[in-house]
Amino acid sequence: MIFTSLRSSLVTVIHVIFIRTDTKNQHSNVNNDIEIIVVNDASMDNSSQIAQKYTDKVIDIEHSGPVVSRNIGLKNATGDFIVFMDADDVLVPDAIGTLKKDIGDFDGVIGCRSDFVSPDCNDINTETKKSSHGVIAGCAMFRKSAFEKVGFFDEELLCGDGYDWLLRAKKAGLTTKEIENVLCMRRIHNSNMG
Repeated sequence: MIFTSLRSSLVTVIHVIFIRTDTKNQHSNVNNDIEIIVVNDASMDNSSQIAQKYTDKVIDIEHSGPVVSRNIGLKNATGDFIVFMDADDVLVPDAIGTLKKDIGDFDGVIGCRSDFVSPDCNDINTETKKSSHGVIAGCAMFRKSAFEKVGFFDEELLCGDGYDWLLRAKKAGLTTKEIENVLCMRRIHNSNMG
């Protein structure tokens, strides 16, 4: 697998958007050690134009789904560390700093997420929950070298690509650390994929 050259200790946040985004607020803890790549999966609004104001790179693609979008973002990342975000994820303050501090010598670090119900959804159960470890979007950081060993996400999968990748990573002998910190809030709405 060939990647572009890496900048020392840079964290690349790959943010997949479709239909909606709030990129400015998503990464309010951005500093010079973070590269934000937005992959615009054919949003039907002005998400791409908004994202261009607040990110390092916007890649517009024909609608291909989140798995293809993540792989495209990964191929364009220049950071040593990778964090994936979906449009319905909101990082908690200093999530990136926490992940970067806790990765140590591990190939990856995985925290937890908590769900919240979108204010525009009155017909959804309002009970929120804290996830177990194993969710990649918004809750995990991996070294880019881990993807060189394991490969990209399986584009044949509509969802569950993160779990599939984690299983392949374990089989490849990669090491991960699990932390109990809630690092990401996932918005629950009528069109969640998984």
